[in-house]
Amino acid sequence: LQLIIAGRILPDAVHEVTQLVDGVIIDASALAVAATEIIDYVPERSATVAGRVVEAADGCVRIIATALDQAMREPGADPIALASRMVRAANSAALHQLGPRENAVIGLLARAPGIDRRLLDRLAGPGFVERALAAGVPLRRLLTGGVDLATAASFRSAPVEPMAAAHLAAELVDRDRPIEAIGLLLDAGSHAEAARMVMDLSESVADTVEPRLLLGLLARLGTVTEQ
Repeated sequence: LQLIIAGRILPDAVHEVTQLVDGVIIDASALAVAATEIIDYVPERSATVAGRVVEAADGCVRIIATALDQAMREPGADPIALASRMVRAANSAALHQLGPRENAVIGLLARAPGIDRRLLDRLAGPGFVERALAAGVPLRRLLTGGVDLATAASFRSAPVEPMAAAHLAAELVDRDRPIEAIGLLLDAGSHAEAARMVMDLSESVADTVEPRLLLGLLARLGTVTEQ
């Protein structure tokens, strides 16, 4: 079967479900609102402000429209702050509907996108994706089949459970994603394990990693060592 979805304002449930169904590919960038489309509605027609509104809302039509409408009704209101506040409130409400184990996995997913559903179910229990969607967590399916989080930055405040982080870090290393694995261990407070993983990095891996990422991890380890 071929499924064609037309239009920009989609019901959230349709957008979320189709992103997760195997074999269905939706170009999420085509569904997201671009800064050029809203510049006429942004105070002083600022391209920078328009871009930051889109970034804060992750291109979500509903959040952008609501933030701009409220900003136009209230002179002096900041549409960027409004969009950010709406995203944080929605994400906080979603987390409150889930248990500690699920929240911990969402915190991991916010730091390491593209985790497959089977691994997520092992970390948080069977049916994690369905429970998270029902609670309102903005999950989306990548073309590779992995699961990602929209507005991931606002979920990074979720606590990181050391055992879950260690499990996921080992899986990421097996998937040739050691830098993300080290970052997870640092976020979980597992500094000794992170240091060992850095020392175990092969020269070939170190040569292919963006230097700033590697220096950032080393700086975090250095700060922990000083403390």
